[in-house]
Order: sequence, then structure tokens, then C-alpha cells
Amino acid sequence: MSRTGRMFCGIAVVAVALFAVLIVISLGWLSPEGLSNFDARLLGYDVDAAQAYLAALPDSGRALYLGVFRWLDTVFPVLAAFTIGGATWMIMAEHHLVRRIAALGMAAAYLVMDLAENAYVAQMLRSEGSVAQALVDRSSDMTQLKWLFLGLSLILLLALWRRNKGGAA
Repeated sequence: MSRTGRMFCGIAVVAVALFAVLIVISLGWLSPEGLSNFDARLLGYDVDAAQAYLAALPDSGRALYLGVFRWLDTVFPVLAAFTIGGATWMIMAEHHLVRRIAALGMAAAYLVMDLAENAYVAQMLRSEGSVAQALVDRSSDMTQLKWLFLGLSLILLLALWRRNKGGAA
């Protein structure tokens, strides 16, 4: 394996480890009354669901969500997008530049959506009283788009890898 390949594998291992830590924190400390945190809601949420979660989340959970969890949830998508985008770019080495950039765009879109979601979630967590409909809508949209682009990026990467692996056999 090339030096670049080893680097991507190392970053991927760190990203997967961070994802596992985020899951453990989410399930252990950010799921009051069995409610999923905002980041984990693949299908988004409405104002009532956001209000219910915020009301159930203790101050210690809020501090954790805005502190360590948010920091890890900022580092993770950067590493994940870098790994997925870089691996896709390398696998598509023989493709036209425009196709490579388009494929890279999905990983970049995932990163932008995840970081935007984090900012909106932080606003909701810092809010006093009820949260505005527009803020919940934006946050929920970013959550859904984050998962969509992450899924599409991974499907594309897997398809390219399988095609290349099949072509090399």
C-alpha cells in the first residue's frame, strides 16, 4: 500500500473511532428519556420533538453536547469527508477531472451540512425557552441532508471500489 493509502487508512481508523465515541456519548448521556439527540435523527424533527428533547436534556447533558460532544462532532466530519473524498479521488484517478470533482463534491456537501447542523443545534441548545420554528427547520434540514450526502458518498465510494476491484481481478 502506498504512503498516501496508509495515510487515508489511518485517518479512516481515527474517524471510525471518533464515530464510535460519539455513539457511546449519545446513547450514554445524550438520550434523556430514550430520546435520540438531534444529530442521530436521520429523518429530522419538528418543533415539538425539538422542544421535548430540550426539555428532557439536563443541564449536564447540554454542557456535554455543547462541549466535548460538539468538539468531537466537528473533528469527525472533517476526517470522514477527507477520507471519503480522498479515497474517491484516488480510485477515480483515471476519470475525467470534472467527474472526479463532482464525486468529491458529495463528500464536501456532507461536510458543509454536518458543520451547519452543528451550528444550528448549538443555537437550539443555547436557547432560553422555546426555539423558533425557522431554527428547528434549518437544523432538521441540515441533519437530513448530512445523512443523505454521507450515505451517497459512501455508496459511490463502495461502488467505485467494487468496480475497480472487479476490474483488477
